[in-house]
Amino acid sequence: MKKLALVSAVILLGISFLGAYHSNSIGLYTPSTLQNVQGEINLGHRFFGQVNHDVLDSFFGSSSGANAIVGYRQHFLFGAEAKIAYHTANKQLELGAAWQYQNDDFPIKLQLDAGYASFRKEFSTDRESDIGVMLSAQNKPIADRLIFTLNTGYNTYYERLALGLGTQIMITDDISLLGEFYPLLDDENSSDNVYSVGKHSAFAAGIALDTYGHSFIFSLGNDPMHFNTAGHSLGADNKGILHLGFNIKRRLGF
Repeated sequence: MKKLALVSAVILLGISFLGAYHSNSIGLYTPSTLQNVQGEINLGHRFFGQVNHDVLDSFFGSSSGANAIVGYRQHFLFGAEAKIAYHTANKQLELGAAWQYQNDDFPIKLQLDAGYASFRKEFSTDRESDIGVMLSAQNKPIADRLIFTLNTGYNTYYERLALGLGTQIMITDDISLLGEFYPLLDDENSSDNVYSVGKHSAFAAGIALDTYGHSFIFSLGNDPMHFNTAGHSLGADNKGILHLGFNIKRRLGF
């Protein structure tokens, strides 16, 4: 099944075209830049090993395994999208929808995401479910080079606010530097549900390279267990140990 999914993803990555991206992120939700009837595949890894420990033997921490994600989103009409994704760390399946608002006279783009997730509970084979909402806001590029992103949301399983902040500096039209921070608002689990909370805020920094239809993002961060704002807002176990990560995104035109 895993081999079939990988082969299918590779085939889809090569069968279509579309223009370069101008809005990238490592883990933040961002208002979609997909056009009508466009889709996007996302493949990502966050390696568990420390990036600078036994660099040659561990190959930058990649030999210790990784948390992986494969996802797809499809834009329809009037800013509406549907999404599906799978995370390996807790065998999480996500289904979601989003609506994006953009007005040429308004300096900020907005998007509202709503999703359902089914995942394995920590230290158990039982599955739990979660419903989450996330609002993302992003300015249009300042001087065609500087973009700020804000995420705020809530999840019914974690029963806590999620918050994420990010900056994208466009060095050229195709190369960007990325920085993201997810403040830990509460280092205790105040709900009746089972999950772990880290002791430190999560962060990540990286570089994005855009080609014709592809986006390659390479990052370093202190939380390899999660891929999005809701997860990173649960905190990281360490303050400064860095882990290598990457995402490959491919736009599809139909």
